[in-house]
Amino acid sequence: MTDTLNSYQRPAREHIDYAAAHLAIVAGLFVLFLSVLAGPVRADVAGSVCVENGGVISVDGRRAEGRCIDGTMVRLYGVLAPSLDRECRIAGGEAWRCGLASAAALLQAVKGRQIDCKGNSKDRDGRLMAICFIAGRSLNQFMVEMGWAGADRSVTSMFNEFEDQAQTTRRGLWGSDFRPGEDD
Repeated sequence: MTDTLNSYQRPAREHIDYAAAHLAIVAGLFVLFLSVLAGPVRADVAGSVCVENGGVISVDGRRAEGRCIDGTMVRLYGVLAPSLDRECRIAGGEAWRCGLASAAALLQAVKGRQIDCKGNSKDRDGRLMAICFIAGRSLNQFMVEMGWAGADRSVTSMFNEFEDQAQTTRRGLWGSDFRPGEDD
């Protein structure tokens, strides 16, 4: 009688062990799936550039109806540039289109050149956040260094010294009342 009970219980225990193992595998795969889905994005893009504003470009995009379409939308990581329609005021109170000036400076830097962007996350609008290079030089650093954008200190400190220098010398946007983050 004991042998019958033991032989009967053993398959039940093995079934429970198999079910637990199966459940553990399914749970592990589910966690892996969620981590891949919610994890960082790895995307490197290269090509020609369409400028949306002083901090957003489209790689391999084209301009149509005043906007960049197609291509990969990229926000320059660590950079805060004014929106295209933003106006700033210089010391005498005169308004100027600082957002347009920022975009024009970016356009001048990339015009006719190939860009290489390296990113691993997306912003709240789904754009790739990347550091972009032209001939090995960081376009992100260039925009901050020349004063056409501010450093986004909330995400990185890598451009802070360049912003500080641009502010001190009143270069680019810093010759006005520009404050990064007000409408970027």
